[in-house]
Amino acid sequence: MKLAAAGLSSAAVHATGCAGAGPVTRPTLHLPTPESPLTPTEAWYYVALTGAYDADRKRHRLSVGGRTHRNLSLSVDDLERRFETVTVPHTLACVGDIPNGALFSASVFRGVRSRDVLRAAGVRNNASLALLYGLDGYLVPRAVEDLLREDTLLVFEMGIHEDRLAPLNVEHGFPLRILTPGLYGFVQPKWLSSITLVDDSDHVDVLRRSNTYASGEMQLTSGFSWPRPGQTLAPAEHEVVGYSFGDGRTIAKVEVSANGEPWEPATLAWNTPDDALPPRVWALWTYRWRAVDIGAHDLSVRATYDDGETQHGGRNFPYAGGSIATVTVFVGDET
Repeated sequence: MKLAAAGLSSAAVHATGCAGAGPVTRPTLHLPTPESPLTPTEAWYYVALTGAYDADRKRHRLSVGGRTHRNLSLSVDDLERRFETVTVPHTLACVGDIPNGALFSASVFRGVRSRDVLRAAGVRNNASLALLYGLDGYLVPRAVEDLLREDTLLVFEMGIHEDRLAPLNVEHGFPLRILTPGLYGFVQPKWLSSITLVDDSDHVDVLRRSNTYASGEMQLTSGFSWPRPGQTLAPAEHEVVGYSFGDGRTIAKVEVSANGEPWEPATLAWNTPDDALPPRVWALWTYRWRAVDIGAHDLSVRATYDDGETQHGGRNFPYAGGSIATVTVFVGDET
């Protein structure tokens, strides 16, 4: 089955929907700290082109077909019963977020590996593209190899405590959505209803040759949880708190600069390179800043992967979310 033969030759990733062009965009209500690193479900950021789709879990079926040896029709209960379940923390962000914005969140998710589901269907040799279709009409083309990754999941539960997860709520994809570490939300449909495999390697090659955003890979991103832009602080030493995340590589270090001075190391305080947490969830950091001069001050932050790639400025097209974040704060009388 070719993409055109499926009647989907014009299928495109609607990245603009995540940039606020859609009817619903709501920032997170929870900025992470080492003491409260994950986002309560009710505080998650939310972006949707057409609003949430309220599905019936008992009647809902995930259809898997196209270039497969067998067509599958699976309920959420079928997925839980037939396949090994996996529980992992995961950070998700919107491609249209701005530096130090708030269109990102992280929680613990439970689901099954899409790889296991596709293997049960039997992937044909000429299947190169997967068409992911949501109940809201949102369609995303993804390389089949993405869905065969061990860490790509079809998830149906979320929360901040592994032993107290609940079904996805309506806004975040109930009853089923797909999640792949290191990819922006616009290539990970909510309310997932079907996966159709097609033979369209040319389309995959075009995506790979396009700019980084076309394939959905997250840019290396850092920002401030505290202080926030425009905040007034008393003259004193303060603990600055923030976050860093990216495409799934390990965050090795974070640095902060005050007023354009040389970069100084921050302290990785949660999800460090030496702990057991996976790089698919953000790293949180702290920095001691001695704020004594009255007036405005600019604080900037950048992160570095374990392979040496360092975050930089100037990412202005088509989206600027991975650029170095700078906040202006004021030192003076807090009253």
